[in-house]
Amino acid sequence: MNNLAIEDSWLGRGATLIAGTDEVGRGAWAGPVVAGMVAVHPPLYRSLPAALHGIDDSKLLTPKQRALLAPSIKVHAAAWSVGAASSREIAEIGFGSAVRVAILRAYAILAASLQRAPDILLTDAVKLQDAPIPIESHDKADQRCLAVAMASVLAKVHRDRLMRRFDTVYPHYDFASNKGYGTRRHQQALLDNGPCAIHRASFKPVMRASAQLVPPESDRAGPATMPGPAPGTVSQGPAYPAVAAGAAQAAE
Repeated sequence: MNNLAIEDSWLGRGATLIAGTDEVGRGAWAGPVVAGMVAVHPPLYRSLPAALHGIDDSKLLTPKQRALLAPSIKVHAAAWSVGAASSREIAEIGFGSAVRVAILRAYAILAASLQRAPDILLTDAVKLQDAPIPIESHDKADQRCLAVAMASVLAKVHRDRLMRRFDTVYPHYDFASNKGYGTRRHQQALLDNGPCAIHRASFKPVMRASAQLVPPESDRAGPATMPGPAPGTVSQGPAYPAVAAGAAQAAE
């Protein structure tokens, strides 16, 4: 965050409210994709509070660092929000479309809180068609833009909290530790138990685990029940809401 040239250029053009967004959960085998969004007023760029020093892309921070930064981000942001797309939506519309859905849900919460649109929304290499406001996409924006880094931290903290909750519902998969990503223990749990309701049915490791639960052709006519879900399905469980439990804080 030593060089904020991207946001400085917008401030130089008279921007009074800059928003950034970033998503987490891109490579996970289970759970939602979550998008964070943060709006920032110019004074925060001129004098960054000590509580926000060290902010960066959430992937480069430890869980402890993210936990300490998240409350300060919510206090110092003009507004913040999170939105999500469920694993079922990811399977139905594809991951790229699900990311855009999560971002638009986060934007709806943010705009409602602010009662105005930000001057620009900065994204980390995500492009949105028919977006309600101007959007500018930059590679590694979560390491180059303060607003995007702040959004990245909030999204990561929120998604990790969701996955810890899912771990209490589906304890076989170690979601509290792996957060839905493909560890060896997660892979073995998939082979042993088959997918659960929050696994991403369209992802290859999940599809392979489902396929292994199908009985041989000679056994299919028999009366025995199948040991797990049929290919492309998931075991039943509580439905994941289409919108994550987000919040937004308006500027005072």
